[in-house]
Amino acid sequence: MIIKTNYKDIFSLDKARINELDPHINDVLEFWKSERSYLIVNTSGSTGNPKPIKLKREHIINSANATLDFFELSMGSSFLCCMPSKYIGGIMMLIRALVNEGLIFLEKPSRYPIQQLNEKIDLCAMTTAQARNAIQHPKRIEFIHNLVIGGGDLTNDDYINLSKIKTSCFHSFGMTETISHIALRPIKKGIKNEYYKCLNHVQISNNNEKQLVISSKKLGIQSITTNDIVEITGNHLFKYIGRRDNIINSGGLKIHCELIEKTLSQHLNPSHFFIDKESHEEMGEICILICLESIDEKSILKASSLIRDKKQAPKKVYWVEKIHFNSNYKMDRIKTRQKAFLANNYKSLSSLI
Repeated sequence: MIIKTNYKDIFSLDKARINELDPHINDVLEFWKSERSYLIVNTSGSTGNPKPIKLKREHIINSANATLDFFELSMGSSFLCCMPSKYIGGIMMLIRALVNEGLIFLEKPSRYPIQQLNEKIDLCAMTTAQARNAIQHPKRIEFIHNLVIGGGDLTNDDYINLSKIKTSCFHSFGMTETISHIALRPIKKGIKNEYYKCLNHVQISNNNEKQLVISSKKLGIQSITTNDIVEITGNHLFKYIGRRDNIINSGGLKIHCELIEKTLSQHLNPSHFFIDKESHEEMGEICILICLESIDEKSILKASSLIRDKKQAPKKVYWVEKIHFNSNYKMDRIKTRQKAFLANNYKSLSSLI
């Protein structure tokens, strides 16, 4: 179900009706109407325990305006809100629409959005999982003029599929602490672009560990050091390598989980597996693959053969009944890993050969 409204009438909608879609929409509307000076937002918890972040109203508005300016949206544009408004991605889509005094389309959040969309949308944001499913409906997704995708990495297949449609697609980089995205990477047909470009109000640098450091007066941020390893070039551009806490130190060899996942996803569905690590007496840590029980040994061997440096290949394979996702449709690696270790259904990769 999609509810069509605007920046004024949304405050007159029946709260019970909105609750059927997403009860947290009412929380955002109450914040906006009350003119409170701050909003407390929880992180998604995809890489650790959720934590509350206090965001100032002026910084939230500045973030919204930065996105509206980037996409050159005139007042009264149209916005599709299909992400959970409990988290920063969904919250900011609604805030952008209110700041823009725009048309607002509210859709019940799910991993399978836009199945009933039949009107033009100027701006929409989705998680990677949502976009991966939405692309299966090319006629509907092309109602969207600009699509921002966040909450996970894109595979080569994702990139190819998204570049084929008329919709202007952008892969975003950001977090709750930065009030949604601070950089965007355009997805264009025939152009393999690995670099994110920062919005105008953002300054970036590296520390000695190559972690990204972010500053922005507009967002009230002074030198936030992230867990993200990046390669910075000139002109506000950076390439994402992976998370610092996703580096496996195996006998002195540093393995980036995200890079191995990108290689394996050429043959395996990225929603059906992930790379993790396990303590090892001799090596310190070893690389492991956690995947659905439906993935057979032959497929795992074929995917693993694509890894050039065999020292970086997974040493163990754990099969699980289910890959867990959180309420923001991000893969819940922590919960899935716990279930995998508890079930203890594994084999060494070498035994599969």
